[in-house]
Amino acid sequence: MMILLVLFMGVCKSLLGQGGAGNRSALNQTVAQSAARNSAAVEKSKSEREKEKEEALKQKELQKARKAALKAWRERLKRPVNGFVFEPDSLGARPDSLLMVKFTNGVHFLDSLKGGKLDSVSTQISRIDYGTNVKYNYRDPFDPYNNQVFYRHGQGKFWFFGLGMILLVVIMYFRAAYPKQFELRIKGIFNGYYFNELVNDRSVTQYGGGAGVVFVLSQAVFSAGAMLYMIYGGYLQLNNFWVFILFYLAVLGGVMGLQAIQFLFASSVHMESMMRRLIQRQYNVNFVLALVFFPLFLVTYYNGYKFDGAPLAEWVSFMLVLWIVIRSILSFVGLFQDRQLNFLAFLYFCTLEILPYTVLFASISRI
Repeated sequence: MMILLVLFMGVCKSLLGQGGAGNRSALNQTVAQSAARNSAAVEKSKSEREKEKEEALKQKELQKARKAALKAWRERLKRPVNGFVFEPDSLGARPDSLLMVKFTNGVHFLDSLKGGKLDSVSTQISRIDYGTNVKYNYRDPFDPYNNQVFYRHGQGKFWFFGLGMILLVVIMYFRAAYPKQFELRIKGIFNGYYFNELVNDRSVTQYGGGAGVVFVLSQAVFSAGAMLYMIYGGYLQLNNFWVFILFYLAVLGGVMGLQAIQFLFASSVHMESMMRRLIQRQYNVNFVLALVFFPLFLVTYYNGYKFDGAPLAEWVSFMLVLWIVIRSILSFVGLFQDRQLNFLAFLYFCTLEILPYTVLFASISRI
């Protein structure tokens, strides 16, 4: 009986042990499942919050982009020309003044002066129809003219017009201060009587008695023509008033140096009277040619864009050469009229009148 009782108690203990282990395993599984569900819920909430943040950032960026596009559109609408709206390129540069001239209706002179700073005034004067077309000034990455070397620069600047006003004031002053000499210098080219009357006036010297005003005026116009030749020759950086002043002073110094050499030569061979008449005749011719050529220079400067592809530099060079040729011919004819054409006078004329300008134009033509 004792043996049966011991066996019965052992069987009961084993059964109780198996039941406790089963309960513990089930409890462990339940805890693991609940922990997994909690971690999944936490991760899901984190991913949802990140998605919401990303969507909010995207909405902000989209709003910023829309505002920037609207602002750019309003900026573009501020500068329409004949229905075309120019958008600044990546360099932030305004359209070229000559390009603006091509799109304006008849405001060529004002547009060449404004340099892109009086758009509203020019549009009111020309009554431009804005239209609805939009033209974007984008940059083609394969366009060779995107290189800085090929950038266009406006040629029409105000300083040339201001120079014209200054020269007009000088002419008016000469006309008011020396009315008789003004008339004699013009008539003296075609009539020897008036020229003799001018030369016999002892108050008229090489640089005094109105001759200095004529000298300064004629050399200023000649320097303006030479500057115009350099500008149309491609040296656009020279298009500046201060560069003109330096160029003008160089021309004055060169001409006065040449006249000093001529005076020394004439004094050494006792030809002072011939030189005095020759210089005054040259002043007369230069004065009349300055009155004729400067309006041509002014028109060419501000209307050169109308002659697209034309060799404007060669045209201006021809005007300057024609100036010297006309002056030389009339000076040579004057030697015949004065009956002073001898060997020394011919040598003086060829060496100190023709040769320096020939060398000058030959050197300029190679630039």
